[in-house]
Amino acid sequence: MEKHKRISATRMLKNANHLLGQAPQLVDPELAQKAGIEILKPAQLRVVHDPSRVKSAGLSERQLKALSSVKFETRSLKFDTGLFSGTVHVVDLSFRITGQNNQIIPLPANTIPIVIEYLTLAVNSVSQYTSQYGSHSVTISQIPLVAQVDVPTTSYNNGWLKNWVNTIAADANIPPTDCICILNPLSMVNSSAPNAEYGGFTAKRIAPTFS
Repeated sequence: MEKHKRISATRMLKNANHLLGQAPQLVDPELAQKAGIEILKPAQLRVVHDPSRVKSAGLSERQLKALSSVKFETRSLKFDTGLFSGTVHVVDLSFRITGQNNQIIPLPANTIPIVIEYLTLAVNSVSQYTSQYGSHSVTISQIPLVAQVDVPTTSYNNGWLKNWVNTIAADANIPPTDCICILNPLSMVNSSAPNAEYGGFTAKRIAPTFS
């Protein structure tokens, strides 16, 4: 039996966020119901930015009509603002399930040291490859960040995750140029990118502003 291969959900989430601004009825269940249209499936969300792949994605006529007015940005492999330059901080994150007698769900023992060791060994090879796209500098923090978050169930979404990342960064005085790496225990589910199908995703950290 062929083992199921999980993929990155980065493109799916980018497309979903883009559609929220231009055709929200394609990703928002409530708006979709009002418009008499089905929301896009994850497999469809991964390809809607590519006209050559949309044709075989099985979209309905109503979905295609809503998508026809959406403009996706085309980006060059050379980045005007440069590639990521900063430090990667791995977070030892545990979840307290308030709806289940405050049960604590941590990462498996020794996970964080192994991840930091792997990233430290891999960063030079990755940097050599990505240097063809622009200048950058990456270091791996050897000291993990430690945090705990409260959730009512074993499910959360990408909106919650963004808030946690910003809070962790603010508490530890992590500059916006750095990267926060969050690992998901197998018993927890990010409903925006279910771990049964996706291996992970990346997203830009946007620090909140206060007036």
